[in-house]
Amino acid sequence: LRDRETKQGQTYIEQALALNSEYTGQAAEAYAARAEKLFYAEEYTEAAHWYRKAWETCPALLWHRVRLAESLEAMQLYSAAVEEYRAILLEAPESPYSAERLDAILITHESPEVRESVWREIVEAHPEAKVPLQYLPSASAPEALP
Repeated sequence: LRDRETKQGQTYIEQALALNSEYTGQAAEAYAARAEKLFYAEEYTEAAHWYRKAWETCPALLWHRVRLAESLEAMQLYSAAVEEYRAILLEAPESPYSAERLDAILITHESPEVRESVWREIVEAHPEAKVPLQYLPSASAPEALP
């Protein structure tokens, strides 16, 4: 979607989706393309809006939710970013990038108890997943506490 045609483009996309829901992937990609431009222009609030719209349009494309979390992180909305990364890992636990970003935020902006709790929740939801299992021991270690 081009800057000056955003509203009209969104209307066309919504009309296309109303006629045929098979266009959700393409619609999500159009929204994400708009978000990407905004993100790199450092317009993070607007970028987050469009990434959320992209993800809500096609939830199967989790990468849009990752980009939403990155936008929230760029706005220093760390609790919101944690919730997005946590939700991503609860759905797709073998996501090393999301795990790394989540842990970095938890270490820097949350208490050790919150960090341990988040990783424990993900591991309990997916005990067979290797990525979350890599983070739980350090989150649970006594030296992880200040």
